[in-house]
Amino acid sequence: LQRANTTDTRRRVRKMGADATIAWAEALPVEVRPVVFQRLASAIAEVEPLKAAAFAERHLESHQVRWLPRRVGTRWAKSDPQAAMEWLSTLPAGSQRDDGVAETYRRWLRVDAAGARTWISQLEFGEGQRWVEPAVALYGLNIALTSPREAADFVNRHIMDPELKPGAVASPVRYWDCLLYTSP
Repeated sequence: LQRANTTDTRRRVRKMGADATIAWAEALPVEVRPVVFQRLASAIAEVEPLKAAAFAERHLESHQVRWLPRRVGTRWAKSDPQAAMEWLSTLPAGSQRDDGVAETYRRWLRVDAAGARTWISQLEFGEGQRWVEPAVALYGLNIALTSPREAADFVNRHIMDPELKPGAVASPVRYWDCLLYTSP
């Protein structure tokens, strides 16, 4: 059923266009919107990411619809991951944005690890860059196997969130311990 709904939503976007499909979805009864909105955000982001981003922003505060930033960001990352991350940086702080940043960066690492690593290592960090901390934690994990000290140092310097930092720093350190104990 879920696959059929996703396929139907993609077909609807191709046939009706993004704007008409959004209007159709927004006219649906409130109780069916959460699933439809998620699938719609994904389908539109694959063909018109800016419209999908605007749709997600309009419904970001809805308590019924969750994870729209993730849906848009991960699909947008297939074609322009840097633009997806830039869009995510403009969203209000909170679990929706953090999840979107983490999952979009995770997707980027899967499809273009070198590009994702270069992008994050060239960011200007400071108080205004707190939005990227979920991606910094993933970057640390990504390089921890080959450079555990660099990973731990990078994560320690660039994550300020007191809830995220301990686990993010500990993960690369675990790899470091493994390397120390397995070295001849």
